[in-house]
Amino acid sequence: LDPAALPAVGPALTANGYARSEERGFPAFWRGEEDGSFDLSRMAPDDPFSFGLPLSSRIALKGDLLIQSSHWPVLEAVMASPGPGPALMAMAGALDLPDWGGRKLVQATVYSDPMAFAPGIQLSEALVPGAAPPGGVPFWSNLMIADLSDGASDLTLVVLVYTAKGDAERAAGAMAAGMASNPIQSQGDGVTVGDLIGSGRSLVAGTGPYTAIYAVETAPVAKGPTMVENRGYLVLTFAALARDLAILGPATP
Repeated sequence: LDPAALPAVGPALTANGYARSEERGFPAFWRGEEDGSFDLSRMAPDDPFSFGLPLSSRIALKGDLLIQSSHWPVLEAVMASPGPGPALMAMAGALDLPDWGGRKLVQATVYSDPMAFAPGIQLSEALVPGAAPPGGVPFWSNLMIADLSDGASDLTLVVLVYTAKGDAERAAGAMAAGMASNPIQSQGDGVTVGDLIGSGRSLVAGTGPYTAIYAVETAPVAKGPTMVENRGYLVLTFAALARDLAILGPATP
């Protein structure tokens, strides 16, 4: 966040239904009693923490970073961390590459379980399980989907973190070859990532840990006077939630 905006964060959150608490050892703002609870009444097109999927929300500031999670243990773990680890530094390096020009980070979602991207069981009309599509990348330690923008064009990054450079190179090759053709079953038969957001490019960055990066550019979509949407970021994060990004799951025989 811009340091000048920090004093306005608390009032903006409490004005939008958040309660303030210091019970966990740091100032926090929360909405929704139960971790991960869903409340459709909280959905609002100009609320970045409820639009699309209005889960419970827990927010704290760490320096000029705003940290948000739908679960208290995740927020507590981040706040207790003494500093950024190697994986986080690798992801930060991926965000700061000169390739992205003047675009700045708007938001990002970080994942730490490759199995969350393993394809679910697909049943045919005869209720017979179909063969699971193969994953396309080696096991990663962390994955980030990031939304970058300069106001004129949006960029969505898929960043995979690896210890071995060879794994990062294989992952970059797999994403270059298969991300656009990855099926999005939740959007209908035959719909692919490329149909929704076009094709991107991939590269490898870092000196260890290494990052495999897939970058796709889209035009900003104005949803209203206070809400601009990065279509690439929205499509990929919803596909991740629906377990529709099998290319990012563990490779299967």
